[in-house]
Amino acid sequence: MAFLSIIVPVFNKEKYIDNCIQSILSQTFKDFELILVNDGSTDSSGFKCDCYKNMDNRIIVFHQENQGVSSARNKGISIATGDYIGFVDADDTIDVNMYETLIDNATSNNADIAICRLNTSEKPTIHLNRKNIEVFNRNEGLSAFFKGELDYGAYNKVYKKTIVKNLQFEGRMFEDVFYTFRALLLSNKAVLNQNKMYNYFIRDNSVSISKFSLKYLDLVYVTKKIVNIVLEKMPAHVEAAKVFDFVTNMFLLNKILLAGEKYYMNEYKMIVERLNGYSVFLNETKAINKKHRIAYHLFTNNPKAYLVILKIYCFIFPSHASGKA
Repeated sequence: MAFLSIIVPVFNKEKYIDNCIQSILSQTFKDFELILVNDGSTDSSGFKCDCYKNMDNRIIVFHQENQGVSSARNKGISIATGDYIGFVDADDTIDVNMYETLIDNATSNNADIAICRLNTSEKPTIHLNRKNIEVFNRNEGLSAFFKGELDYGAYNKVYKKTIVKNLQFEGRMFEDVFYTFRALLLSNKAVLNQNKMYNYFIRDNSVSISKFSLKYLDLVYVTKKIVNIVLEKMPAHVEAAKVFDFVTNMFLLNKILLAGEKYYMNEYKMIVERLNGYSVFLNETKAINKKHRIAYHLFTNNPKAYLVILKIYCFIFPSHASGKA
């Protein structure tokens, strides 16, 4: 039985899987099992997983028909035996001491979740002092989550298995957001290390840079579920959850407008209706920043002018249109 279970969902990543696995096997923290879940790959990814399994007895490979990343991660969780669980995407890599640092931070602070920062460039990062950490209780962790300060992905974290063993990933897109939220809701303490140790690469087919897709609607369904849970269980965070949902709907509105609302009229009307439902809330709260507040009022008063300004903004700041913000 290993101390840490590392779960990697794999689907048609033959170009990247070697670098990913090798970065895991090179970790300075050695007491782990690596669970590779081949989710019906049609390239050589599954074969490569089996080859690595024959090279290192810490590797477990499970092959299944294609069911999506959530199913693959859930299968990995069901197999995992470690005290802590971590996730890595098959086209990313991790710094050599990432898991040693995260496990040390988790155990020394008795934290349920340990987090590091993402490196989104291909340049190597210069690490800060390993002790440059911040500790959050449940309320502080949820507040940081809603502000986007902890990153929404599951991949730059380790979770104590006792708090996530019964959590399931849901959906085919943005499943990380809901999973991380529920894990924070169950945790007593989380610890953040400011070092960028998870190398997150945006590929050409990444959802983060794709044009609008109906799959993006999964995100607003997730944020709505989060608002409902907070209303029931954590009333102190209702304002932050509503701001999170509002900003998400503005993001989707922009995506639809840039793609052409005439092609997605039903979705456009749904998003507009949800945003209009926040008109009273905007007058009551100061938590929504000036940029989003102005954008909403401009859109409601003059949609055509808003679209022109949106296109100009995205032309000047193309990275802001990618969806990574």
